[in-house]
Amino acid sequence: MAKENKSEANNLINEEVDGNLFNLDPFLSPDRVAQFLDVSRAFVYARIESGELKSKCVGRKLRRVRVSWVLEWIKEQSKESFYGKKEK
Repeated sequence: MAKENKSEANNLINEEVDGNLFNLDPFLSPDRVAQFLDVSRAFVYARIESGELKSKCVGRKLRRVRVSWVLEWIKEQSKESFYGKKEK
């Protein structure tokens, strides 16, 4: 599962880069994150609101999430499910 997510993330990065070296860690919309994780938008927004998933506010209302933050969140979820609790 994690290997599939990493591969999907690499595809997203390659898709977003378009030859621009400054976009190696692009921002994604919460919709795009939900699509990537195969969850609902509400799930993504709940994780953002709780602080579990890092995001950046762009303008007054727009939220964006870096691919690396999504991968970091996935890694934390894997640890939590493996160990039964969150490790730091």
